[in-house]
Amino acid sequence: MFERKKSILFITKSKIKIVSVVFGKIPRENVIAESDWNFDNLLSFILQYKKSIGNYARLLISEDFVYVITLSFPQEAVLDRDVIRKRAQEFIPEDLNKTIWYFKEVSNRKTLVVAAVKELFEDISEIITKSEVRIETIEPLSLSLARLTQKQAPPILFIYLYDKAYLTFAQKEAVFATERLDLPLTLGKVKKFILFTKENFEIGPKEIVFCGNTDALNLQEYEKENFRTQIQQLSPTISLAYKEDTKDKDKKELNLELIRTFSPSPSLKIVSPKKNKLPVFWIVSIIFLIIIIALEVLLYFRFDLKLMQK
Repeated sequence: MFERKKSILFITKSKIKIVSVVFGKIPRENVIAESDWNFDNLLSFILQYKKSIGNYARLLISEDFVYVITLSFPQEAVLDRDVIRKRAQEFIPEDLNKTIWYFKEVSNRKTLVVAAVKELFEDISEIITKSEVRIETIEPLSLSLARLTQKQAPPILFIYLYDKAYLTFAQKEAVFATERLDLPLTLGKVKKFILFTKENFEIGPKEIVFCGNTDALNLQEYEKENFRTQIQQLSPTISLAYKEDTKDKDKKELNLELIRTFSPSPSLKIVSPKKNKLPVFWIVSIIFLIIIIALEVLLYFRFDLKLMQK
């Protein structure tokens, strides 16, 4: 029986997980492979499972590779790309004139901006391009989690536990703030992040949803602080698999692309093809001329020989 599938590459700064998402009433997430990685072994790891991945995949990346921020603008502001870039540059340390960045309006006068960390994103782009896996869409982890708030009005703090704790404060698909915390996660650091959201956005999360590797999680310490918490089996890779294919619809969806303008690695030797000293046309012409002259000489001698015989 034919099953519709999507291959997802989920990459954080230290881990890579290759997943096949099977569509259906109850979608399944089948892990093809999972490993630690570095820039020396990532290409060989992807190539090892290239047959299982197929020719096309979607790329899910942690906030190690991108900045995600929501900006508020006054009602009288006239918004265009330059205005948004100047405002976003106040918060994003990356030079937005030298990296890939996108934006979309998420609510009245609020704009979501995603910008690539050029050096890391460029290296990832180079490796994936060499693997010849064609990337359909690229999405930050926080946006895949925020998509799950589409039909929920109250703001939610998602805490995705993997190689790190990835915090996403979201409401109605808009990501207001993100954070990456080392494991084991502490209540104090979570409370500090919540305080930050209240001070900067004048709202705090009404609920904390833990997902990912939650086996070692103890909810009791959060419940003592009167946090409304729960554990859900949420999958950002399934969320990305179901993302609508929105090529050329950037007003509705953020579609990052691989950076293809990277410089060749120093280890790569690029050998330029040798140029012919003469164009092929002239070489053929000279050969043809030599043949004509030879034929004329041959005919001359034959004619001269017949005259002598007479």
